[in-house]
Formats: sequence, structure tokens, C-alpha cells
Amino acid sequence: MLRGTREAHQQTVSETAAPDTRIPARLARLVARIVAEPAALAEHRGDVRTLTKALKKAQAELGVSDDGQLRDGQDVVRSEDESLQTAITLLASRLQAFGVERLVLSDKATEADLFDLVKLLATVPDQADPPAFFAARAAAVDARAIPRTLRKPALAGIVEAASVKEPGSVKEPGSVKEPASVKEPASVREAASVKAPQTSGSQPIVAPAAVVPAASSDMRSGRLVEALAVPDTTDAELRELFTALQATADVELLRDPLDRITLLADMAFRTGRFDRMVEAIAGLVAIEYAQLEADASDERRREFARALRRLATPVILRQLATQRRSQASHPTAARQLQAILQRYGTDGAEAVIDEWVNAATPEARAVCLDALRQMSRTHDALFDMVRHTDDLRVRQGVELLGALGDARAEQLLLEQLRHPDTRTRREVIAALERFPSVAALEAIGVGLTDDEAIVRLRAVAAVVPRGQAAVKLLAPLLDAEADREVLYAAIAGLGSVGGTDAVQALIKAANGETQHPRRRGASYRLQACAALAQIRTPQAMAAVQLLRDDRDREVREGAMRLVAQAARRGTTAMRVVADV
Repeated sequence: MLRGTREAHQQTVSETAAPDTRIPARLARLVARIVAEPAALAEHRGDVRTLTKALKKAQAELGVSDDGQLRDGQDVVRSEDESLQTAITLLASRLQAFGVERLVLSDKATEADLFDLVKLLATVPDQADPPAFFAARAAAVDARAIPRTLRKPALAGIVEAASVKEPGSVKEPGSVKEPASVKEPASVREAASVKAPQTSGSQPIVAPAAVVPAASSDMRSGRLVEALAVPDTTDAELRELFTALQATADVELLRDPLDRITLLADMAFRTGRFDRMVEAIAGLVAIEYAQLEADASDERRREFARALRRLATPVILRQLATQRRSQASHPTAARQLQAILQRYGTDGAEAVIDEWVNAATPEARAVCLDALRQMSRTHDALFDMVRHTDDLRVRQGVELLGALGDARAEQLLLEQLRHPDTRTRREVIAALERFPSVAALEAIGVGLTDDEAIVRLRAVAAVVPRGQAAVKLLAPLLDAEADREVLYAAIAGLGSVGGTDAVQALIKAANGETQHPRRRGASYRLQACAALAQIRTPQAMAAVQLLRDDRDREVREGAMRLVAQAARRGTTAMRVVADV
């Protein structure tokens, strides 16, 4: 008996020490890591790959119990490890906030779909309607590979009077409290705390508006925002298929016309008939929008998504982006292509981004930029792009964010200000120069303190166009900047900006009265003299003129040359200086 107790104790210790390899635990750890370190994409991809391999041997059916605990099937998922339990609690709260009632992970799940799913679960549910947000974003994840049941837009109709229970026995799905160890945004807690109204007698139970995702265009994010006309094609076969698809009301009969149109579009691409390909896909997108407006059932949505997904190959998407650029002067074709790329969401945006990167002329880039500004998923694609492991890819994304020039682009740029690659940080500073906001100016000021001289030099060039606001950022460099090129660029920048504060800072530098180690050097002082001569106000020129009697011969000669050059230009400022 003692031996059996010892063996049981050793087994318990071994089980406690060993890492938890259950599928729910792996998923919870992965979501928690993405929340903690969103930029470590390479590590996250490795974790997703490991999870995909683990699903070949086991599967999980996740849900959240009435008391807010994560469950796998009927079993509650718990762990004695405190950090893992925190991750499990976080996953449960995210599933509950996003309205995920059931999530099945099996060997059918692909690595790409799993990565999209975990990134979505790692997103903070602070949207106005988190369940609607999740439903829209999860539409890109193959529902056959990762089956899930989401909270429906409305409760299941009206409960018959005979089946209505007394108020005390009504179970309130919104009364579940979040665990204290997980800090979710207030909007999520408010959504989770809304209770269903308690009724009695023959009154029906009606779903409260606060917890019901609206059946609006937000539920179809990544799809069209307005109706698209079905192409008036001269192709008899294609016209016949469009007519058949439009006349098909039964969801079960949709697959055949959808498959035939998909096959026709694919063959058109393979044979180089790109106009026919565009017409076929545009027809699919237009009919999908019209039918989902009339019947937005999951089954109908799934059939159209399956058909369009078959055509979402990188080569087809890139060809669509190329056609969008080349057909910019044809309004009808451009509108159809814009709608198709919008429907493909992030994948469509990435295709246009690749076209922008490889565009040979400024005109071609302008067309791509205009297309990207009209697409709702452009910033989602750039969010992943600036977190890529390839620094060149990141710099391309940074350049595009600067060209977009909107508020979301600025926020993504600010997040890259501490990127480990020096050239990337320099490109971030260059892109921020295009933004007039105070936040961008402060970020450029951070660039002036960067460890690398090339970043600081680019920050000096970026801050000078800000005028007087640049003086407060550049003046301290005259006391502490170690790199000579950056130092002289800052002095020249003050000369370009001008103004009373700039003149005072430059006079101190010209007289060797700053705290810089090179303050007594002739080259340092002459750079300040040249900047004062560029400003050419009476006070600035008087300071230069006084240096003609300086003890340093090189400074004296330089000052005399600058005064003589200014005198030849015959300015009013020089006449004032002559009276001094």
C-alpha cells in the first residue's frame, strides 16, 4: 500500500511538472502569447504549426459554461499552473465576448486558418459590437475546416406561453461574470452583464437590443458596401449562368451554377481571357450581394464564400490588381474590379499593395493608392505587413502608410518607431514627415534621440519643415549631438527656420558658449556663423560681424567672408548692421 501511494504521488508530480499538451491548453497559451507579444510573428507561426500537428492526433470542441469557464465537450478545462490558468480564463472570456458558442478544432484545420483564428481571438473585444465584428472577420476562415456556432442575431423567436417558466427559473445568459484575473475592456463587461428581461404569464421573452448584433453591412465586412450591377456581358454562356443563378432561390441548388461560373472564370484566367474572368467574378460578387440582402442565412453565405474562395489564388488576385491599374481609365471595368478586390478583403488589399510596390511609374502608383484608399481592409493588410519578419517588406509597408496619410496609417507608423532595423526606423521618420499632427512631431523628436546617426539625420530633415516648432527640438542638439554630420545638419536647420529663438541658439554656438565638446572648434563656430548669415536679420548679422575680431584666425576670416557675401547682396538688414 505504501508503495502504491508513493507511485501515485510520483505520477501526480510528473503530471504537474509536464507541460499541458491538451488542445485547449495549447490554444489558450498561443492566444495569450499573441496578446503579450503581437510583433513576434515568427514565433507565433511556429506555435501555430505545432498546434496544427497536434490536431492530427487529437481534437477539441470548445465552448464556455454558464459560469464562464472554458470547456472541452462536457469537461471543464482547468490547470494547476497559474499562468496557464490565466491564459485559459482569457480564452474563455474572449469566446464569450465574441459570442462563440461552439468551436471545433480537428485535423481538417489548416495552418493558415488557425493563424487567422488565433489572431482574431487575440484581438481586444472593444468594438461597438464584438460578436458582429468576430462574425465578419471569421468569414475568411473555412467553416468546414473549423466548424463553429456563433451567437445568432436574435433569440429564437417567441416562446410559447405554455413553455414560459416563472421569473425565478429563467436562466439569464448575460449574468455570467468574468473572472477577476482577466481585465477586459469595459465595453465587453457591459455587454456581458446585460440581462434578458424576466417575464411571466403569457408574455414572450424578447431579446434586448444591446446584445443583438444588428443585421447590417457590418456583418458582411469585406463584402460590398453598395450594390453592383450584374455585368451586361455579350458572352451567351456567361449570361445564361447569371440568369440561372439569379433565379435560384433554393440554397441547396446554388452549388451547381456557382461551380460552373467558377470553372468558367478559372479557365478564362488560364487562357488569358482576363476580360471574361473579370465579368464572371464580378457577376458572382454582384449576385451574392443581391441574394444576401434578401436572405443572409449562413448556408447561402457559405455557398457563395466557397465559390469565391476557389478563385482567391495569389496569381488570380494579382491579375485582378493588375487589371485594376491598367483599366483605371475605363469607369465600368474599374468599378467592377474595385468591387471584386473589396469583396476579397485582406487578400484583395494585399494584391493591390504588391501591385503598388512593383509599379513602374508614379501614375501607376497613384492608381493603386486610390484603389487602396477605397478598400476597407487596407489597414488590416498593412498591419500584418509592418510586422513581417522581412525588413524590406516592412519598409515597403511603412512607405505606403506614409503615402496613405490618414489617421490609422499614422497610428501604425507610430507603433514601428522602435523597430529593431535601423533603416526601417529611418523610413518611419521619413513617412511621419507627411503627417501634420502633434503626435507625428513628437515621434520625430524621438527620432532625434535614436542610437543611430542616420536615423537622427533623417529626423533633422523631417523636423525642419515644421517651422518654429522645430527650434525647440533642434536647439538641444547644439549642446549634445555627437555625430558631426547630424550636428551640422541641425545648425543648418536652425538657419533655415530662423526666428528669434533660433538666432539666440546660434549666437551661443558661434561664440562657443554651448555645452558641446567641440564648442571651441572653428568648424563648429563657423557653421553657426553661416546659419546666422542665412537668417540675415540685424541681430544675426551683428553677431557675425563681431566675430571679425575673434581670437581664432580661422573664425575671423570666415566671419569676414560671410559679411562680405552678405554686403554684396545689398539687403536692408546689412544697412542696419552698419549703424551698430
